Order: sequence, then C-alpha cells, then structure tokens
Amino acid sequence: MIFHTYGNKENKAIILIHGVLTPWQIWNTAAEKFRKDYYVIVPELDAHTEDTPTVFHSVEEEAQRIIEYINSELNGHVFLLAGLSMGGRIAATVAKNNDMIPYYVKIAENMMMVSVDNIINSVFSPFEFVRYPDDMKILYMHGTRSNEVVSRKCALKMKKVNPGTKIKCFEGLAHAELACFKPDLWIREVEEFIS
Repeated sequence: MIFHTYGNKENKAIILIHGVLTPWQIWNTAAEKFRKDYYVIVPELDAHTEDTPTVFHSVEEEAQRIIEYINSELNGHVFLLAGLSMGGRIAATVAKNNDMIPYYVKIAENMMMVSVDNIINSVFSPFEFVRYPDDMKILYMHGTRSNEVVSRKCALKMKKVNPGTKIKCFEGLAHAELACFKPDLWIREVEEFIS
C-alpha cells in the first residue's frame, strides 16, 4: 500500500479510499478541492498499485495498514474517512476497530489472480454492522441502477444499527458512478455533510 498525500499536514485529515479495480486517482478532483482546507490522504490499495504488483490479502489487512498509518502519521486523528465501493467496506472496518474518527489503467493488468480471489472472498464475506459512537456522523450515498440494490440494503442496515446515518440516494446512477463520473457533485455532498 502506498499513501498519497495532498495539502498541509497541520490541517484536519481526510482519508479517501478507492474501490476494487478503481485507481487511486479517482480521488484527484476531490483531493485537489479539499487540499486547501484539509490534509488529504489517498491510499493506493494492494493489488491496485501501478508500478509494482502487490497482493491484496483481505479487507481487514488493508484496514489495519490504514489504522497503522493513522496512528503513526496522524497521531490517531482523522476528521473524515470516505470509501468508494470496496473502499467503503474498508472504511467501515477502520471505523469499527477504532474510535478516533468523528465522521465517516494499469491495475487490472498488474493484479495477480491470488489478489482477485482474496478481494472477492474478503469483500463478500459477512460484515457485522456494529453500533458506532453516537457522535460519529455517517453519510451513505448510493445510486438506483443495477447492483445498487445491494448498496441500498446495506445503507438501510447501517441506518437500522446507527439511526443517525444520513442516506443519500441518487436516482439513475449506477454503483460508484457519483464519485467516479460526477466528482463535483460528490464533493458538494461531502462538503454539505461536514459543514
């Protein structure tokens, strides 16, 4: 895992986690926007590295590496943790294992089959929706097309366990389409949520 950073390290930290078969650069527009007021960290997940092939073992291992980074580089403090698709599962795992968060191209060619198997097994393994601290704000955004029925069910399950969860549904958008193809709208939604 490689950590890409933007902005002043003295500012509040935001971590943006990409999804499976999505490059870390998916967050370039958001990172450029938020770097003015925040310190932005974008992990380049294992098996998604452009230059050197790496092996993805599990969501839990990726989450643990991010937790270690948060503890060693950010003194255990993060203002906002955002994840797209599998990155959302990683973000939820980071949040589940820590109480320090107040808010919630070449890749396929380089990805080894062991990583593909590990990603599928890890992402689709059972996830225990837990009650997060009451002061943790959670924003869950999803679309309405194709496989977003799964995201909708997960959003409703998260809200059932954490009643303060804010769910935003984007009519006509497919999985990860908001962050991938409408980053300015994604940024506006996040800015509104954290303000």
